[in-house]
Amino acid sequence: MKLFLDGELVQKGQVVETFRGEKCTVMSWPAPHKPSSSGKVYVKFGPLDKYGQEVYPSVIGAEFRKEEEDT
Repeated sequence: MKLFLDGELVQKGQVVETFRGEKCTVMSWPAPHKPSSSGKVYVKFGPLDKYGQEVYPSVIGAEFRKEEEDT
């Protein structure tokens, strides 16, 4: 599964905006572990955010999609 935002693939290190208008940097994301799961995305809110936070993809307007080559 791949993570998409506005129809484009999300890249690690990409700066995105939350639904609250906060800017954050995408650090990583594990694919959802089952079809009914929305998955999680790890983000950092600036240089003082030492450990980052785990958010749902919808917080940044993203979604996981299964691609044909995914098995």
